[in-house]
Amino acid sequence: MAKSTKTNMIETTARLLQKQGFHGTGLNEIIQVSGSPKGSIYHHFPGGKEELAVAAIEWTKEQVRAYLSHQLEKAKTANEAIARLIDDSANQFDEGTYFRGVPVIALTLENAAASVAIRTACKEAFEDWESVIAKKIEASGFSRRHAAELASVIHAMMQGAAAISFAKESSDPLRIVAAQVNRLLEK
Repeated sequence: MAKSTKTNMIETTARLLQKQGFHGTGLNEIIQVSGSPKGSIYHHFPGGKEELAVAAIEWTKEQVRAYLSHQLEKAKTANEAIARLIDDSANQFDEGTYFRGVPVIALTLENAAASVAIRTACKEAFEDWESVIAKKIEASGFSRRHAAELASVIHAMMQGAAAISFAKESSDPLRIVAAQVNRLLEK
């Protein structure tokens, strides 16, 4: 089934934001790469580039949520599931298949002061992903509050390790974080 013009523009924007960032991505390029009719951006996204970026962040949020949920179901305990999740991310990094969507952490840093809408969409994505991780930790016997705190720490470690892995062109930072998860989740 063919993707709608709107979906195609959102996914194209997510890929371009991953590759070039917000300021390096233009509306004309989105139209060209997506193959969309010129008037379709303002038809679907009257708020222009900012609204389209928010839609790309929301699309990425859903993609990552599905990935996290699927990966965390593969093991019974939180420490094993989360370590496997991070190792899988490291393997994808090594294979060059690491998830390609909006780099939410980079977009947050690039636009937090300039765009409330983008900052809010990024915040909601981070909170969503942390809640998925927290549910797995809570299911392993931690209190709701402690699980939420641990999920926040683990998520921050994962985001930082992913950024550092890109900078170093190495999956080692992700693998180091995966190895440390057991220590954080000891009872």
